[in-house]
Amino acid sequence: MVPTLCNVVYLGKANSDSLLEQAARIARGNSMSMADSIIFTSALQAGATVLYTTDNDMAKYKGVGPEIVTL
Repeated sequence: MVPTLCNVVYLGKANSDSLLEQAARIARGNSMSMADSIIFTSALQAGATVLYTTDNDMAKYKGVGPEIVTL
């Protein structure tokens, strides 16, 4: 049911190294928590153009990616 309603990004064995390494670089380079950077990296992987969040830390990302809209 979930894949019908949204895009699921797996961080499983096939993708874990590259996606989690990218998340670590984003966390370190943008002073984001690891949890926030994993969410953000998943949005990048899914091709999101807008990311709606209540977390102000997402706005710390400096780079090409989705527009961050803080609610």
